[in-house]
Amino acid sequence: FDVNGGGLVPLAGTSAGLFDVEANFDAVTPRFIIDWQAADDTLIYASAAKGTKPGGFNGAQGLQFGFGTFEEESVWQFELGAKNQFFDRQLTFNIAGFFSDLSDYQLTQNLAALGANTTTGSVTANLGDVEIYGVELDAVFAPRSMPGFAIGGTYAWTDASFTSGNEATQGAVFGNDDLTGQMLPRQARHQASFFADYEVEMGEDFATT
Repeated sequence: FDVNGGGLVPLAGTSAGLFDVEANFDAVTPRFIIDWQAADDTLIYASAAKGTKPGGFNGAQGLQFGFGTFEEESVWQFELGAKNQFFDRQLTFNIAGFFSDLSDYQLTQNLAALGANTTTGSVTANLGDVEIYGVELDAVFAPRSMPGFAIGGTYAWTDASFTSGNEATQGAVFGNDDLTGQMLPRQARHQASFFADYEVEMGEDFATT
């Protein structure tokens, strides 16, 4: 739509700027879990689950470059872990390892890299396949000798990289659009957090932390 002129501007290769885009996205997302109470304070579990991120539609400029729609992204995730309590349940310690196998990973591509006469705007596209390995730890210590006090923390190590795929934006910048071996964007390899909490009753109806 031409804001200044007040009329529709036909897209290249379309009749009077009119076009139809249709797509269907269907998925079944099962989940399986088994667990074993190895001891009174230890639970071991394993899970397998499939998830999806639905496909969708790009704008008119995306249609011009063959990206009118994009397919759903799917993942199979497997996890093995243990939930534990020690020292008469004063210490909670959990550990889990996981593996995720993603297909048709969705990511944006810059329109300029596709050949558009603009440096702004992007389209969503299915760029390739991804594998993610990781370990997560979390612990909370609440000593009975200090009622209301607790300390804890979490740590996660994640290796997430493409096993196949190509991206036009990377090709335009570096001259090689092969994503194999590249780390996922916005994914930190190490993540950690820590907290300390002390709660005191001030009366029957109030508490402070």
